[in-house]
Amino acid sequence: MEAPPAAAPGRAGRLLALAVAVVTVVGGVIGWFAFYDSHRTTESGLRKDAAEHQDRQEDEANENGLPLLVSAGGAWYGPAWYADGSPDPSADGRAFPVNGGEIFEWLEARTPVGRTGTAVTVQSRHRTTVVVQGAELSGLSCQAPLSGAAFRPPGVGDGGDEAPPTGIGFNLDAQKPIAHNVETAAGPGGSPQEVLGGPFTHNVALDKGDARQIVVMFESRTKSCTFRADLLVSSKGRLFRIPLPATWKAGAADGYVFKVTAPAERYRQTLVTDNAWTLRSVAPQDVAADGLALTLKGESSAGPAQ
Repeated sequence: MEAPPAAAPGRAGRLLALAVAVVTVVGGVIGWFAFYDSHRTTESGLRKDAAEHQDRQEDEANENGLPLLVSAGGAWYGPAWYADGSPDPSADGRAFPVNGGEIFEWLEARTPVGRTGTAVTVQSRHRTTVVVQGAELSGLSCQAPLSGAAFRPPGVGDGGDEAPPTGIGFNLDAQKPIAHNVETAAGPGGSPQEVLGGPFTHNVALDKGDARQIVVMFESRTKSCTFRADLLVSSKGRLFRIPLPATWKAGAADGYVFKVTAPAERYRQTLVTDNAWTLRSVAPQDVAADGLALTLKGESSAGPAQ
């Protein structure tokens, strides 16, 4: 005897099945969004924790490293004259470089007359106060002034500063050169000029993140010298010696050996740059040593302070 056929589901059954399906889908969607939100929150928290961990590591690295970050400053414009140990017969009538990089390469291949220097921006990296106490020379080696050729490049304009930099100066003619204050005095015609004062006393105190520009200059009236220089910096009860870059390239330190020569009494060749940025020869007897500077006949004294 055959079993009776199953009864077809009624409308109520179909609605119930549909409701169960909808609830299942909605529940799945809600569950997915809840999982996604939880996962996203977890990822965000992990990224935040990782960033904070990296910040702590960088902070500890700064604390355990040098107290100052040193970068190039903009308050040093160079001397008015440069010198070589021998004449350059091909220089007369040659165009002075007009590209920034070529100009710096040209100047760095020669030696500043009377005074050289550098400008740096220092920024504190330690939590405690960092103090710049001065500067110190090392590896000083001197000889007679260079007298082969003297060059006067075009003048470099003064870009101006928001705040006057701290100045540190050295007299290389001293038996033991030490850091001096740099002061402003009246020069020829009453124009202001920088001169060396007493031993350096203008200590620079910097809290973490503070920055200051420092200009360090070196001068000689009697010698041609090469040397290195360090900033003397105290932090957390320790004294640090931080090397001062002598040259920069693309914003990074490119060399640490400074050079300067005193003005010679007479050069075998002298060249000046005319208005067309062309080097032209002048008679050696028309250029005279005048303290730290060279004076061209018919012009007032040009160059570093006397």
